[in-house]
Amino acid sequence: MRAVERAGGTKPQLRSDPRTEPAATDPQLVRRSRGRSDRRHLPSDPLLDLPAALGVAVVVFASTNVDDVFVLAAFFADPRLRVRAIVLGQFLGIGALVAASAAAACAWLAMPDGYPALLGVVPLALGLQKLWGLRRSGRSETEDGHDEPAS
Repeated sequence: MRAVERAGGTKPQLRSDPRTEPAATDPQLVRRSRGRSDRRHLPSDPLLDLPAALGVAVVVFASTNVDDVFVLAAFFADPRLRVRAIVLGQFLGIGALVAASAAAACAWLAMPDGYPALLGVVPLALGLQKLWGLRRSGRSETEDGHDEPAS
């Protein structure tokens, strides 16, 4: 604790040192300190963080599209396919993926908070539907007696 003199009075007032004692008793000080600590982690200028964000985006895009390199190599190895068609198809495919992602992001912003998490049910439902269809087609083949392949 240190002594602080008032401007108009002679009586020193004891005030705690903020570096050594927590100010958890005053709710306004707690709110202010939380706000300051939160702001410290945010970038001061979003444009300064743009190169880092672009770098991360390039690395993520490249790492998720490694398999695309092998598919393109297979397409270029096929003499029946024209180079122009392969390159145009690649650009159109990436453009369609970006457009679908942008549309999904806009739709996600319009949805209430809990609903985007339910979108994980869609692939599960599609897989179960396909499984159900395969099981039904397997039963119909065994009932008809056509379960053995023809020689």
